[in-house]
Amino acid sequence: MRRALVRCTIGLTALAATVVLADAQVDFDGSVDFSAYRTYAWQEGTPARRDEAQKRIVDAVERDLASKGLTRVERDPDVYIATHALVDQHTPKELADPTYWDFVTGVTNIDAFDVRGGTLVVDATDASTMDRVWRGVVSEPVKGNPGRAFKKIESAVRSVLKHFPPQ
Repeated sequence: MRRALVRCTIGLTALAATVVLADAQVDFDGSVDFSAYRTYAWQEGTPARRDEAQKRIVDAVERDLASKGLTRVERDPDVYIATHALVDQHTPKELADPTYWDFVTGVTNIDAFDVRGGTLVVDATDASTMDRVWRGVVSEPVKGNPGRAFKKIESAVRSVLKHFPPQ
């Protein structure tokens, strides 16, 4: 009986992880040749409240982009990458004001009700045109001890960047 309960718990945990990871939403400009992007640089975004959480986000993004063959440069990149770590729920009025959340005006029209606490947005902007060409959004509330929170951050980054570049 105990083994069956353990197996059931493990199975439900795996299913829950799959559902959370499937929560990533991606939008991109279909006319862009993403294979031309070989280098990237960071662009200012909305940092996480805690420095160590922001460092984890940046490290996870950089690892993922490196695994896809992109190289970080300080000048003259092919594409700019920015992250927006949204901790709180945002009201429709806040999101409608472009001076409040500039990142909302990109490729994706994010509905106010989709931007809840624990949302990570990753944007890619073409450096030559300064047009946002790709956006990934994943919601995964990060709570609990730091070790668990950092694993959730890395899971969220992997979940959203598995769709970059688009196939």
